[in-house]
Amino acid sequence: MQTADYALVAGGTNICSEYGAIISTFAETLPEPKVIKVDIPAGADLDITEALGAMGYHNGTHTLGVLVKADSEQARRDAVRAIVALLHGKRMDYQLTWDAGYTFTGRFAVAVERRSPLASWLTITSDRAPWKKHSRESVVIDCHPSGSHTLEGSERYHTVQAILKQAGTTKVGDEAAVTRDAAGTYTLAADVYGDTEVTATVADWLMYVDEPDLKVKSGKISYSGTNAVIDASYTVTSGNMVFPGAADQQVTIRYYRWDL
Repeated sequence: MQTADYALVAGGTNICSEYGAIISTFAETLPEPKVIKVDIPAGADLDITEALGAMGYHNGTHTLGVLVKADSEQARRDAVRAIVALLHGKRMDYQLTWDAGYTFTGRFAVAVERRSPLASWLTITSDRAPWKKHSRESVVIDCHPSGSHTLEGSERYHTVQAILKQAGTTKVGDEAAVTRDAAGTYTLAADVYGDTEVTATVADWLMYVDEPDLKVKSGKISYSGTNAVIDASYTVTSGNMVFPGAADQQVTIRYYRWDL
């Protein structure tokens, strides 16, 4: 591991760039599942974990081996003291730069070993909460009148929302569709587990592109000889015709990924 590519950023402080620390080793113990069993006398134990809802997890562990080097013994002591003061015993949010986009939360412990007057070895351990949280993601789906997006690739999705520019309905997975009477931002679910399809249907739509054709909703286009007239307002931007009505059929789905 090289300090140029890998760093620990805790509480907004990059200990590598700030204190000359070099992350040399990294080990991770993933969160253990909370498996619940019922002891059946004279019989096999009964695993009832899934019957109680979503799987829970114990904390995981991050262990970093960090080398702190300096040009003088005093500078080395100052750097070690600052890192200990920042981390030891503290619970805080932190990022590992090689796991881009994710934020962990954990309580740190630091052990210090003096290797030479100019070098110390630090073992930094984090008792980390089970879920690492990614920055918010969003995707725009084009509804004519319906469109969908599948949340996939992660264990859990937090604060799943839909932003509608007009009335419509939203649906999460196998749940019943929910009517949305007006444009707005709607929270569809606090938490969703596993791959889940999110569907939106809008009250009205104008057009969409089906390569190489432009499809316009029946009743909003008329023909005169070889000319086609779209019954919708538009503006011209940089030589391109822009139909605001087409943007109104777009629904934004946004969410946070939570992974182990």
